[in-house]
Amino acid sequence: MDGPRGVVFRDGTVSNAVVEFPGSGTYTLRLLANDGEREVFDDVRVAVQRSGSSGTLVPFGSTWRYFDQRQDLGVGWRARTFADGTWATGRARLGYGGDGEATSINAGPSNDRIRTAYFRHRFTIPSAAAVTELVARIVRDDGAVVYLNGQEVFRISMPEGTILFDTFASETIGGADETTPVARTIPASLLVDGDNVLAIEVHQVNSTSSDLGMDFSLEGVIQPTNQGPTANAGADAEVTLPARLRMRGVFADDGLPVSPGVPVFSWNRVSGPGEVTFVDGDTPTPEAAFTVSGTYVLRFRVQDGILAAEDSVTVVVKPGIVESPGLTAIPGDPVRLRFGALSGIAYEIRYRSDLTEGTWQVLQSVPAGPARPVEVAEPISELRRFYQVIVR
Repeated sequence: MDGPRGVVFRDGTVSNAVVEFPGSGTYTLRLLANDGEREVFDDVRVAVQRSGSSGTLVPFGSTWRYFDQRQDLGVGWRARTFADGTWATGRARLGYGGDGEATSINAGPSNDRIRTAYFRHRFTIPSAAAVTELVARIVRDDGAVVYLNGQEVFRISMPEGTILFDTFASETIGGADETTPVARTIPASLLVDGDNVLAIEVHQVNSTSSDLGMDFSLEGVIQPTNQGPTANAGADAEVTLPARLRMRGVFADDGLPVSPGVPVFSWNRVSGPGEVTFVDGDTPTPEAAFTVSGTYVLRFRVQDGILAAEDSVTVVVKPGIVESPGLTAIPGDPVRLRFGALSGIAYEIRYRSDLTEGTWQVLQSVPAGPARPVEVAEPISELRRFYQVIVR
């Protein structure tokens, strides 16, 4: 009833049907029971999710570039493309004051400490779309503002408003808080394929603070590498006009990338003498309608947003004899032949003088068109003739 296209019921006529879902999303399914006189239904909602695994993108103790030279760097230093090659490097924890620093940075004189220290770390993400959640953990003393690819993602122990080089932190961090990580969720949508940059500015609470420190980690929920879908258009088939054939496309997909999380299906005619109409052609199992006999090649395609697969099937459509609405001969000179043409179907009126042998000859071809009565005048030269209407 609702949700992504492509749900397949293996047998929709039983109450405990097996349902195949094409990918992630929320689906509404309906069970309907009918006893021939009355019917009743009930709906159920099914949420299908693709789960990932937690992974560390930036561990505590990573190596960072840092700038501790008492200079106001403005805002340009936050950008992903900022050239930080001249900055010093060191492993976290970075800072001064004796709180377990792995790298000691410039503190300045005791009565005029550095107000702000700048830190940058570059890390690589092969596929940003594969990371669906990000959790940052920061150890800071005193306040900090964190940027990801140039965008502020959170601040901690800092005042609201514009942060300047000489802005003091809003609270003093001491005791166990100096080494205790604080977690924050940040938007994974800020990630890009390839290089990503974290930029952190750490501020003192006053000009005589005895210590400053920073360490940081970044974890994400990471989906596995996207594998391309598979497509199987089903077995070759043979039908007789007027022809409608249920296609039996089969596919496999890993639900990646997470967006869209569900593949897109399509059917099209590769070759054949007439047009093919697909009802629900954006599902694996549409109904294909043919109006002209011949051999057709149909293609089933599955596309997951990045990768695609396709397969073809051959359908032989044989001409059929119309039994209803039927062919009527109206006596006279000439004899008039009449039948009702159905919408969208082409016909041939054929004849021969012997019912059991001989070649059927084409009297007249009737092109496909709207539903209508068709009448053909036929002057008979033989003693008798037999006629048939063939669906082409």
